Amino acid sequence: MSWLERLKDHMAKLPPPVPKPELQVQVFQNDGPVTVCTISTTQLGELAGIHLPSQLLKNLGIQPFAQTKNGCFWDVEDIPLVFLKLSTHFANKAREELEKS
Repeated sequence: MSWLERLKDHMAKLPPPVPKPELQVQVFQNDGPVTVCTISTTQLGELAGIHLPSQLLKNLGIQPFAQTKNGCFWDVEDIPLVFLKLSTHFANKAREELEKS
């Protein structure tokens, strides 16, 4: 049995991965209940490709949709705004560093 076949057998015996946390909340508006999909800070960081502390997002003026004992959850519809504010933040940081040298 080759190492690839052994690896496939080993992987087949492993339990399926645990789903990442996602919070779906029903919000009541004038038209009735609306389900809001959220994303965790960890998932948001994975999308951005960086470690993303929730405090950084809060400092940039982005408020979480919900906060639980497990962490902060952000409205999925806010992802473009989050990335825009992060890019502006990092561009300003880069400008500051360039001015130092």
